[in-house]
Amino acid sequence: MGSDEIYYILRRRLLARQPAQAVIESVAEAYGNVLSDAVRSKTLERAAERIADEVAATYPFHPSLKTVVATFKDNESFRQTRGLMTIAALMITSVQKRKTNDVYLIGPQHLDLADRNIRDTINNIYDLDAAITVDILDTGASDAHAELIDADAGNDAAGLAARLILLASLAEASDAVKGLQPPDILSFLVAPLRSENDFVAALESLTARCWYLHKRDNGAWYFSKNENLTKKIENLARSAPQHKIEQDLARRLDEIFTTRRRAAYSRILSMPKIEEINTRGDRALIVLSPDAKIPPGKAQQLFNASHDRNNFAIVSGEGLDLASVEQKLRTAYAVARVLDQEGPASPNRPDLEQRAADAELDVYQTIASTLNKIWYPGRDGSGERLLGAALKLDNYRREAAAGYDGETAVEMALTATGSRKLILDIEAHFDMLAERAEEMLWPPSVRTTTWDDVKDRAISNVRWLWLPRGGLDELRRLAISRGRWRENGAGGLEKGPFPKEKTSVGVTEAAYDELTGRATINVLAKNAGRRGRIYWSASPDVSTSSARLDGLKFETREMRVHFLAIDPDGEHETGEPFCWTNRLNLTHDPRPIGTGHEVTLSVVPSGEIRWNTDATAPRDGKLYGGPIHLDGDRDIVIYAYAEASGVSVTREFKIPRREGDGVRIDLDRPARARKQVQLNTTDVVFAAIAKAKETRTRFRNVLVTVGSGSRNVSTSFGSDVDVTADAIERIAKLARTELGDENADVTVMWRFAASERAADLDQLMVTIGETLGPGEIEQE
Repeated sequence: MGSDEIYYILRRRLLARQPAQAVIESVAEAYGNVLSDAVRSKTLERAAERIADEVAATYPFHPSLKTVVATFKDNESFRQTRGLMTIAALMITSVQKRKTNDVYLIGPQHLDLADRNIRDTINNIYDLDAAITVDILDTGASDAHAELIDADAGNDAAGLAARLILLASLAEASDAVKGLQPPDILSFLVAPLRSENDFVAALESLTARCWYLHKRDNGAWYFSKNENLTKKIENLARSAPQHKIEQDLARRLDEIFTTRRRAAYSRILSMPKIEEINTRGDRALIVLSPDAKIPPGKAQQLFNASHDRNNFAIVSGEGLDLASVEQKLRTAYAVARVLDQEGPASPNRPDLEQRAADAELDVYQTIASTLNKIWYPGRDGSGERLLGAALKLDNYRREAAAGYDGETAVEMALTATGSRKLILDIEAHFDMLAERAEEMLWPPSVRTTTWDDVKDRAISNVRWLWLPRGGLDELRRLAISRGRWRENGAGGLEKGPFPKEKTSVGVTEAAYDELTGRATINVLAKNAGRRGRIYWSASPDVSTSSARLDGLKFETREMRVHFLAIDPDGEHETGEPFCWTNRLNLTHDPRPIGTGHEVTLSVVPSGEIRWNTDATAPRDGKLYGGPIHLDGDRDIVIYAYAEASGVSVTREFKIPRREGDGVRIDLDRPARARKQVQLNTTDVVFAAIAKAKETRTRFRNVLVTVGSGSRNVSTSFGSDVDVTADAIERIAKLARTELGDENADVTVMWRFAASERAADLDQLMVTIGETLGPGEIEQE
């Protein structure tokens, strides 16, 4: 007997009173409207609308009954006619027993599995009693998965969906087409006066939580006698070692709150024991489990017991604890274990990878919702205590190792309007910070303290604001540079206001002529008001009766010049004179004479020269009175000493043995060239720069000029400053930029060049078309 004939018999028996055709049409119309709405909302595909067309043929049964029964009609123990009638009768009985009269069409989902007779009938077709008890209905404890899902949702959508899938899972043959795909499940369950979204949510929950629910390759879901991955995962989650879960939680918290900028904190302590926390050192961010107290009990305990109570913040929560986080961690741990056990070739791998991704998301979202508060030290009307600010861990990124950027969340919480504990821009808030530091970090009524005491008060006084790592040192630097604080030379730090500084003189060297010993210096009056005056003298008794300096530049060959700065307005007391000291340039000039050398020593600007060749103290050597004659048969070192007006200089001059004419130079040893070189064309300048970079040649007494006429920039370096080719190039580029002419002429002059190899120095000279004569190149 075919299914159509069976339905005819059922309809004839059930509809003996022949309900009005209008009733059937009304039900069909109602289903048509519901299904059309579901299609428009994209819950169902358009093909589902045909169910409404089949209602008239199957009323009062849902058209899905034929599809579901067809999955197990070939079971050896199932008698199609009698079996279908029995199932139909049991469905009708179940519907009549429902507390709510909400069934428009009777379907497999309405079977009352709490009825032992109905349950046994189903199990006789195919025994899935374990799946029923665990996943669908537990007549004893009422804690089957579908029952728990329905209890949470406040409807019976999960129970209906589970019963529908169960009836489609009764086929005995291993190769039977069993189960239902999600679109079919939803189209069979959608009914008038029922929200389609309830069934969508119920199906998602069932597939995530049931132990015996499996998924076929075609996407169909069915119940089996065997436990699924969910059960395996839950068992592993339950037995996961506690210490591994704690370690995993600490690792994830360290990743979430890892610090790169070190502005709000420099170290992280995740779930530490209170007695093991050291609050000294860098500022710490401590992550503690929330509890019922506000702030958490352990956080308050730490704050009360600590001397350095301004040196840590505590991340915790309000009204939650980490039990839910631990459960999510256990699930993530178990999924990872199963994924590893299944291996890369497992057919379950796509499902497990999705579960792993979802588990990771659950872990981080649960952490974010649980750790929703940061507690920081402060003071309010109640006194010193931990103050709370909302912590918003958001913008979860699945591809990021830590999921969330906890450091930014902490900074935002501590800089928010309600807290303002953290100041990121020290210079912009300098005045406020300096004033608060003078009030809070100095002892009362004391102007001088030590820097160590300031730092100690900064980590103990809860009123003091937080600065980025090194920020207190930056505040100190700014305060000293602006004259608000000063160091007293004995390790102390003094806060202002200070009496006005006495006048002083600042001197910088602009140029030095090694041939004459004439120095050009810039002289500046400091702390002398807008009309400061400078007086100078070659003797120490400089005064306002001495010569007055006109302009900033001063040229002299004197060995010592004394300067005095005066404030003519009398606002600054006159300070001590400043003594500037010139330098002595002691040189030698070896000339080949016969088979030997004649060496001339000279010193500028002036001075007495002594010398010897036996390495004894040169200052005790012979008084130089003219050229020194050397035989030239061996290398000789002349140890020379010059002194004038208490200024002295010592030099060693190596004179190689004669080998024919001229001086023998070792090309692989360091060498110095004392020769004024002037490069007057831009192409030669940059060729020299390139070669000097290559040979790492250094220069002294350098003058760089960019531009021409009145539009030029000149930069000079003193004779004690080693200047690299890179520095010359940077200055040329900067000057061209400032002149607004990228092609401005560049000229360079130097009087001294040195390289690690004489050969390199020679290559530089070849590049610029210069030669070095006797006495112009030196080697130790």
